[in-house]
Amino acid sequence: KEWTLSPLQSLVSGSMAGAVSVLFTYPLDLTRAQLAVLKKQKHIENQRLLTRRTDGFVHVFLNNYTKGGARGLFRGITPTMLGILPYSGIAFAINEQTKRQIYKLKRRDPNTIEKVQCGAISGLIAQSITYPLEVTRRRMQTIGIVATSGKDAAVNVLGSTNMNSSSNISNSSSSSSS
Repeated sequence: KEWTLSPLQSLVSGSMAGAVSVLFTYPLDLTRAQLAVLKKQKHIENQRLLTRRTDGFVHVFLNNYTKGGARGLFRGITPTMLGILPYSGIAFAINEQTKRQIYKLKRRDPNTIEKVQCGAISGLIAQSITYPLEVTRRRMQTIGIVATSGKDAAVNVLGSTNMNSSSNISNSSSSSSS
């Protein structure tokens, strides 16, 4: 059996596959991330005895489009692309090359367990390398929804924590209930 992709070809192929995937699914991922934050904020506000209507998926999606047009649907795609290109490229290349090595060493195709091991190792390495870009991506997706500075910010844009944010929440909820 002849393996047709070189390591570089595997890297480029994986990167391109990841980029196409992101282009088609990014508006949905952005909306999901924002909706998760909105639901979390509603939970905190309910603890403070405040009520607010939680926006549904379609409402958040349309709101992104209304506020920014097509650009609003793709806000934060740059760090996502910068993250997915190396992630999917590295994961695909390592997966293909480890399966190639098994074939060379054992003169047979990898079995199911070996394929799972190749996939797990490649995913672990790729995720470890690209994780900082994932943090940046989530922060960009939730700009305007999550406080990034001031007393209500648990973590600011630069990553430092505000230790008073949890005490502010508990203080305001206890003072509201009295």
